[in-house]
Parts: sequence; structure tokens; C-alpha cells
Amino acid sequence: MLLSLCGLSLLLSLVGYQLIVLLSSKVALLTQRELGQMVYSHLLRVKSSDLNEKTIGGMVSVYATDIPSSTIFIEQSLPQGLGIVFPFILAPVVLVYFFQVEILDILLPLLIFCFVIALLSFRQSIFFARFKELAAIRLGFITEWIQNIRTIRMMNWMPYFENKIHKARFVEANNRLAMLKNGQTMNTISSSMTFIISGYLIWRQHNLSAGNIMAIFWIVSIYLTRPFRHFPWFLTNAIDAWTSTKRIAEILRIPTSENTINESPDSFLQSIGLQNTTTIVPSITVTNLNLTINGREILKNISFTIHPEEFVVISGPIGSGKSMLLLSLLGETNATFQSYQIGNIDLLKIPKKFWKFFFAYTCQDSFLISSTLRDNITLNYDETITNDHLYLESLEHVSFNLRKENILSGLNALIGERGLNLSGGQKQRVQLARSLFKQSKIFLFDECLNALDAHTAAQIIKNFLINHLNKQTRILVTNNWEAIRHSHRVILLVNGEINVFDHINKIPLNERDISKWQKQIL
Repeated sequence: MLLSLCGLSLLLSLVGYQLIVLLSSKVALLTQRELGQMVYSHLLRVKSSDLNEKTIGGMVSVYATDIPSSTIFIEQSLPQGLGIVFPFILAPVVLVYFFQVEILDILLPLLIFCFVIALLSFRQSIFFARFKELAAIRLGFITEWIQNIRTIRMMNWMPYFENKIHKARFVEANNRLAMLKNGQTMNTISSSMTFIISGYLIWRQHNLSAGNIMAIFWIVSIYLTRPFRHFPWFLTNAIDAWTSTKRIAEILRIPTSENTINESPDSFLQSIGLQNTTTIVPSITVTNLNLTINGREILKNISFTIHPEEFVVISGPIGSGKSMLLLSLLGETNATFQSYQIGNIDLLKIPKKFWKFFFAYTCQDSFLISSTLRDNITLNYDETITNDHLYLESLEHVSFNLRKENILSGLNALIGERGLNLSGGQKQRVQLARSLFKQSKIFLFDECLNALDAHTAAQIIKNFLINHLNKQTRILVTNNWEAIRHSHRVILLVNGEINVFDHINKIPLNERDISKWQKQIL
């Protein structure tokens, strides 16, 4: 009966352990999902100006490595901990109660073992943390390489980038080798501890029978073999989960704006008494816009008014804050305003996340998806062909003729990832065509002509920006002389400060305070 109860207890303990492992795995997966959603939602609310030090590889590493690692404490350490604590308690009790072993004789080697393994586990966790950092660095290099592979190949920079990646991989491999050596050392010590402790206890006891000697070996082996093997990895996984949690916390500490947009533009506009953005008066009034990033003043006391249907050019040297000015108008920076109005709408009374509803924005970096040309114009996968005439018209407006561009498949032509099979000028014109499908009366264009030849740029300025959009308010960031010459006004931005000229002929080129750059360009 006693043996039957012991067998039943053993069976129940194994079943219970497996249930705990299953439960821990389920909770870990649910936690990973919640953490992933939390990081994703947080990054959506992070200002563009606060992501300067974060690489794509680092962000990918958080999802691929840190989120799974952060839950390893739930998935593995907790079940292992349950299998470690009770044997470490029961083994000394059995040895002291049944074999009259001195309590210090059993506790001393256990404490020494725990101390040594704790040191090795801490060292192993450092290797683990370093492994994740190096993987993120290497992934960042590879991402940079893949994103720019065509340019790198044309400029014959392949050996440099390959060598850069190989060096990162070599450092990563050395760290991994050291991690494996340290891990094998932990395994060797933990596997041999049962024999060491058994021998030590037998040596410390006197007049033990052969049966007692075998019993001590058996008790130590049964109770402590699994705890000794699991204890180092329990500590390692716990510390590793802690370091991953710290890396996730660093991402979550990046300052954010309001919550992400969770309602449609139409419902928001109706809530403020508008049917859509085409019903607004497309004038912009800004007073005392200031932007500081990392202690550096990017924009200082910017004030201007842009009237409805005006074509305004923002010009200035590189680094003068032109793009940041547009991003500030969109609410994508931490800029402050004394006042900011579109028509009679006070944007300072509206959450920043809704500001972008009032604009059609074309960014400086071409954003294309791996899909058809049709989908890249509409940014909607599997778009139907019923509106193809509208898409073709939008392309014609930006001087993108499918036959002349040698795109034989028309709107069904597949565009490679990030537009690898399009030229820089073609990418920019696809983005310009896309902007027409945003119902807005205010268009913001950030350096959308710099990849075009002079003839094509002049055509787009005349046919698209001036003639086709003549009923819209247009703000174009550029140093293109043709655009400046045809604009209604020029906002000249130098060192974060502006001069506003009502017409190009009024730009005072002969004044001493105009820099050499301004004289050459304007």
C-alpha cells in the first residue's frame, strides 16, 4: 500500500509539473503578445525627432529577441524554480532525520555550490546580453546593406560593407564561443556535484554500513541531480529575462505624444463640425513656433501666414530645419506654438494626432511597398481595377507615362521591396501621384524634386504644382530655382530663423547679411 501511494504521488507530481509547464508556456505566449502590442503602440506614438538614435536593426531585435527573452522567466525559470526549491529543502531534512548527518555538513557544500554557480550564471547572463546587443548591431548593418544594396553595388562599396558585417559576425562568434565554454563549465560542475556531495558526506560520517552508503548516494542523486542541473540555468534565464526587460523598458521610456489615431478622419471632422478636409479654408497661420531637440534650438520664433491657394516655397541650406518645420506642422515633433490655425480652426485645441488629417504630405524619403504599381499609388493591397483611369490620370499629372517609362505591365507591374526596380525620380513621381488621393486642400511636399532631372522637374512644377493644384494651398520644401521663381512667396530658413519674401523679385540679394549660400542659390 505504501509503495502504491509513493508511485501515485510520483505520478501526480509529474502530471502536476507538466501542467505547470503548459500553463507557464501559455502565459508566456500571452505576455509576449501583450508586450509586442505595447511596444508597437508605443512606437506609433513616438515623435520622429526622438528616434534619431534608434536603428531599424535595434527595433527588429527588440521584437525578435528581447520580447521572447523577457518572458523566459515565466516559461522556464518558474517551473524550474519549483523543481529546485523543494528538493533543496527535502534532501537535508531526509539526511539529517534518517542518517543523523550534521546540518552544516550538508548546507556547507550546497552554499559553496550555489555561490560558484551564481558567479558563473551571472557571467553567462553577461554573455547573453552581449549576444543580443551584437546581434542587433549586425542586424542593423545587414538591414542598412539590403536597403541600399543597389547604390552600394554601383559605387563598388560591397567589399567595405561585407567586411563590416564579417567583423561584426566575428565578434559575435567569439562572444558565442565564450558563452558556450562558460555554459559547459556550469554543466560540468552541476553534473558532478552529486558525487562530490555524496563523497563528502560519507567521508564526514563514521561506521557507515554498505547499505547506508548506498542510501546516501541514492538520496543525493534522486533529490539533487535535477536541481543541480537546473539551478545554473534558472539563474541565467532569470538574469537574461531581466536584461531583456530593461531593453524593452528603454523603448517604452521614449517620450510619446497622444494616443494613436483610433477613429476615422470622417468621424473626427464631423465631431468638429466639418464634413471633410475639402470644406476648410486652406490658410495657415503660425505664431512663435519653437523646436528644441537634445538641447539644440532647431526652429526659433517662426511666424508666418499662408493664404488660401498660395504656392509657397520653403528654401534654405542643408540642416536649416526645413523638414522639421513641415513635421512640426503635422504634429510629428515636440514643437511649441503660441498660436496655430488652419482657417478658423485652432489646432492647439485639437490633439496633435489629428493634425495630419488636414494635410496631404509627401515625405522626402520615398516610401514604396512590395506590390503592384496600382497598390503603391493607393497604398491599398489588392486594389480593384475599377478606378484605373483615375490612377493613370494621376500618373500623367506628374509626368509619369507608363510607355515612356518602359513599364510594360502597366498598373499591374510589380514594384520590388522599397522600389528597388524603380529609379529615384520614378519613386518620387509615384509618391506625388499618391498625394492626389488624400482628400485635402493643403499639400506639403518635402524635397520631392531632388531626384528628378531639370526638364522633368520643370514639367511637374508647371503642370502639377502650379496648374493642376491651383485651387489648393501648397508648401514645397526645395532649393529648385524653377520652383522658387514660380512661387507666390518664399520662406527663407537659415539657422532655424526665417525671412518671408512676398515675391522672388523682392529678395534683397545685395544686403550684407545675406550669406554666400543665399547669393548663389537665390
